[in-house]
Amino acid sequence: MLIETKYKIGDKVWVVSDDKPTQGKVRWIDIHIGRIGEEQITEIRYRVLSYETPYSEELVFSSEEELRKNLKL
Repeated sequence: MLIETKYKIGDKVWVVSDDKPTQGKVRWIDIHIGRIGEEQITEIRYRVLSYETPYSEELVFSSEEELRKNLKL
């Protein structure tokens, strides 16, 4: 099984922390694979800021502009 992630460890990314855009580096990647009935589920989460819980892939962005556009900040 090949799992592709949007970012890799060490990439600089943007997330929302304390209600504001914040840049950080991907520290590690959590990947969970499971099954609900016949459907396989793959969940990818990124640890970016050491004091925050992991961010789901849809909440991590490559630029502040992309973050603001997608989250309407």
